[in-house]
Amino acid sequence: MPDVVDGVYAGSNRRYYTGWQIDRRLERGRWRCCLEQREPDRLLIEVERALLLSLVRIDPSDLPPRVEIRIDGDRARIVEHGRPRPAPVALRREGRGRFVSDR
Repeated sequence: MPDVVDGVYAGSNRRYYTGWQIDRRLERGRWRCCLEQREPDRLLIEVERALLLSLVRIDPSDLPPRVEIRIDGDRARIVEHGRPRPAPVALRREGRGRFVSDR
């Protein structure tokens, strides 16, 4: 995998993201990082007010066949083919320190 791919992450919403896609959303203020863990590499991201997305770093070889990584210069992004995207699965804050799934 070329150096431009700075990690591939599986989301609790059943979607995949590259490190570049995550960084871009964080830098633009679309997402906010709530918690970061190393070994294993995991992130907890607030995608909307009180909606959380869990991201876990995976090996690119573990991506399903319908998912490809497209590289354009110094950018790498995930493109999904072949089936409609499932409804997002997000965690919602319910009370102090308690999170529940939308499903």
